Amino acid sequence: GIPAGTFEGERTEMISKAASATASDFVVVGALPQSEAPSEMPSMLPSITSEPSAYPSLSTMPSDIPSEYPSFVPSVSLYPSVTPTNTLPPSSTPSTMPSLSVLPTPYPTTSAPSISIAPTPVPTERKIFEEEFRSKDIGYVGVAGQSFESATHPGLYNIQGSGYDIWSSTDSFHYMYLESSGDATFTALIDGLDGPHSWAKAGVMFRDSLSQHSSHYTMYLSQGE
Repeated sequence: GIPAGTFEGERTEMISKAASATASDFVVVGALPQSEAPSEMPSMLPSITSEPSAYPSLSTMPSDIPSEYPSFVPSVSLYPSVTPTNTLPPSSTPSTMPSLSVLPTPYPTTSAPSISIAPTPVPTERKIFEEEFRSKDIGYVGVAGQSFESATHPGLYNIQGSGYDIWSSTDSFHYMYLESSGDATFTALIDGLDGPHSWAKAGVMFRDSLSQHSSHYTMYLSQGE
């Protein structure tokens, strides 16, 4: 044998390798047994270190235990997440353009309708009635009257008639009318009035019947006023 302390570490290692290659019983005092071939029985337990690896390991399967040191760069996975991710919070500045939806809201809105004091830029078109106006002379008249709609201006009506007056308990005039019941609203614009007498008149009348003695409510414009 070689006495201990005769050779230093590096030289001892070289001699140990050379000796093992020529004689299996050649032993260096204090040297550890070594082998050039890998072990046929690797350790079943992995080694544990407190220092992180310089090269991270890659895995195609997700880990069941999250890392204590999460990555700053998001990973890309071919597998969908089992737990849904949280969405970003809503914007603090809402959009000025309304979103469109083809589905109605499940609950109606409770806000009051908006009111505008500004007039519409385009005037409302003349009302087209669901039925034609009728016309009739009420009471005794000197000349039969008539009424018709303008062919060039729909909603504009011309009325021609005669009569003694709309006064007291007996009326005498030409009447253009529609039958109605219950509450009603009627708006008319008198574009022109021409008559030989100062009491010639035109206007809107709500009449109970076509009798000359019928009760009525009338607002009219007279020739003299």
